[in-house]
Amino acid sequence: MADVLAQSATFARLALAPAVVRDLRMSFAQDWSMWFVLAVTIVVLASVVFFYRRVAGVVPRSAVRGLLVLRVLAMVALLLCLFRPVLSYHRQTVSRARVLFLLDASRSMSVRDFPNQPNRFDRAAAALLRPGTPLDRLRDDFRPDWFVFDAGGRELKGRREIDRIQPEGEATDLTQAVRDAVGSSDPEDIAAVVLLTDGIDNSAHDAPAEIAALKVPVFPVSVGSKLLLQPNYKDIRIARIDPPREVALNSTAEIRVDVDAVGYPEHVVPVILSEGDREIERALDQPG
Repeated sequence: MADVLAQSATFARLALAPAVVRDLRMSFAQDWSMWFVLAVTIVVLASVVFFYRRVAGVVPRSAVRGLLVLRVLAMVALLLCLFRPVLSYHRQTVSRARVLFLLDASRSMSVRDFPNQPNRFDRAAAALLRPGTPLDRLRDDFRPDWFVFDAGGRELKGRREIDRIQPEGEATDLTQAVRDAVGSSDPEDIAAVVLLTDGIDNSAHDAPAEIAALKVPVFPVSVGSKLLLQPNYKDIRIARIDPPREVALNSTAEIRVDVDAVGYPEHVVPVILSEGDREIERALDQPG
């Protein structure tokens, strides 16, 4: 599970600077060169200083200083009006995209797939809470938000709040869970929705189609073991039906049916072809 979560954290990349000021430039209204403006400014200020040095012995020093400051300010204001400097810069603001983690808290997540092992919910929570995983580095690039769901989604205040959740939900609705998590957010602000669930959806929604319509990338992470790995698991299913594409009226057609069985060695099952309540044909099949 940790490997899947690590892959889910690589689907997008955004820079994490708040407001960045770049390309700071000084220009002038008449395309004066910087060196020319600097030379004129030095000449003007030097002439002001030179003039007041000539009267330094006649006028009191405190008065000279005051007049010098006023004259310099006046010359600076005049130069600003003459050259009309313009300060320009490029300001870029980049916000972190959201990654929504949705953890299934329905009753089926309380199942223990193996004896003396945590249940499905605790195993998924451990993958999210364990330190040293790629999730810790996720905060450097994205803004993670945490949700639990059963018939609907509920946002948590933080990742650690998962410890206080018990898988007791009576129903599982994957579509409504993703809808509640996404809410009114702009899909472009959501980098991914990571959905940790055992996949037992008992709602009336067409989850794949309706979740795809939300236009957010969803990365499901399966929780629990496969039923085929259970030692006492038994199942019989029709794996494939291969009828002819066209059949002439009132003629005989051969229909191939493949039946798979797990946990029923040497068991023969009847395969019945019916139309409504009327049985048309039956055959005995050896599951394989």
